[in-house]
Amino acid sequence: MKTIVIMEDDIALAAEWQLHLEQAGYIVVQTNGASECLEYLSDNHADLVIADVYVQRDGVFVGDGGIKLIGLLRATGGKMAQPALPVICVSGVGGGTKHLPPVLELAKSMGANAVFQKPVAFSDLIKCIEALLPATDHR
Repeated sequence: MKTIVIMEDDIALAAEWQLHLEQAGYIVVQTNGASECLEYLSDNHADLVIADVYVQRDGVFVGDGGIKLIGLLRATGGKMAQPALPVICVSGVGGGTKHLPPVLELAKSMGANAVFQKPVAFSDLIKCIEALLPATDHR
């Protein structure tokens, strides 16, 4: 089975995605920030990461989100580098326009394999996951 790590500070949204992904046959691990995600990845295998660009703690944005995560995963020669690990970035900040928010453009330029503006239709998310993961049976 393929393992997906969800790095999302919205616990209800992460739980919803986890439920749908598990029903689709994936193993899902939730983390609430880049530091926790990187700690998990240092000791465990993952096939894909879904990362929220912005992370809040106690209603305040902190620098422990998807941009930090992508930067460390894509850093050439870095001890946490995993350049082949697919990363999907999501953000609800800056929504409401037909254009991609600058922070998602930044995530793409740093190495995110795909980006989505929240709210994300689960059907779109699962299509993207299936496209990014090798065509092997994940069940």
